[in-house]
Amino acid sequence: LIWKLSRPKPPTFVITRIECYLNPTLIQQQYTSQLPVGSTNDTYGTCPPAQLLFHGTHETNFDAIMKNNFQVNWNWFTSLFYTKLDSGWFGCGAYFTSNILYAQHYVQWRGAHKVTGFQLPQVGHTVSVIAAWIVAGQTYKVSGLECKGKKCKSGFHSHVAEVKLKDIDGGGTDFLPCAEGERPHADEWVVFQPEQIVPMFLVSLKRKG
Repeated sequence: LIWKLSRPKPPTFVITRIECYLNPTLIQQQYTSQLPVGSTNDTYGTCPPAQLLFHGTHETNFDAIMKNNFQVNWNWFTSLFYTKLDSGWFGCGAYFTSNILYAQHYVQWRGAHKVTGFQLPQVGHTVSVIAAWIVAGQTYKVSGLECKGKKCKSGFHSHVAEVKLKDIDGGGTDFLPCAEGERPHADEWVVFQPEQIVPMFLVSLKRKG
């Protein structure tokens, strides 16, 4: 009983608004691409059609992403005009997740929750994330940091890592790939070609508790 009373409650959210942006150029690029939808996928069986995944970023980036898409081809020149969080733990590409609360974790630093480890807005505050249609194609499952800062694995179109909050060397915690048999807290999908991505929605989440 004492443990139940003292254990922090999981955070709760409500979706307050969904805005839809239709960019015919980006839609056409994905529709006419040669990505292997429906072919055999070594990681997940049949390559799925476009799936709706989420990405957290500062709201000042929304307009540019909806107009020009995500930046996936990084070099010294693009680094003069765009910024990224790091070199990419699971590959040097654009990152997405099927867990919308995990996506908002990356909007900006707001303090980590004691149960989930996610960075969260204060109760009553609202954050927004981008929802995009992603064609993953052939997916390589990442089991460690072997793909950190690297391009897409040869023979594949995307990477995926199932991650769990873990202790890290030197103190602190972070989300790292699950070991065999571990239950993930979230997933991270990495894509490397702009035609794999069609950003279409802004989803606003208000924290209720």
